[in-house]
Amino acid sequence: MFNKKILIIEDDPTMAAILEKHFTVEGYTVILAGDGEEGFQKAQQEKPDVILLDIIMPKLDGLSFLRKMRKDKSIASIPVIMHSNIEVEDKDALAIASGANAYLIKADYRLKDLDKKLQEVLL
Repeated sequence: MFNKKILIIEDDPTMAAILEKHFTVEGYTVILAGDGEEGFQKAQQEKPDVILLDIIMPKLDGLSFLRKMRKDKSIASIPVIMHSNIEVEDKDALAIASGANAYLIKADYRLKDLDKKLQEVLL
């Protein structure tokens, strides 16, 4: 998985720092964005291999980001893993319906679970 670029779109600075440190140690090139608008610009500029996307964010929320992203041919095919503390009954259905490749509940996963999910979507 080395030399892969991950764009983390997360408005919580503590969570962003934890994820940045973890993925840097794992060998990823990490790009951070603090809101959906910044994330969209960085996705277009950087063309990451995968995007880790929060749902509730200022300026452009995760679901709006996804809809906009999937319409942009230059970045539409980038895999997206959504993560949030929003509990949904069928998170896989929400992910697929919204255009994401996977959906994780922040409180329920460990970093090794996220690593596994990243490997799955990057295959």
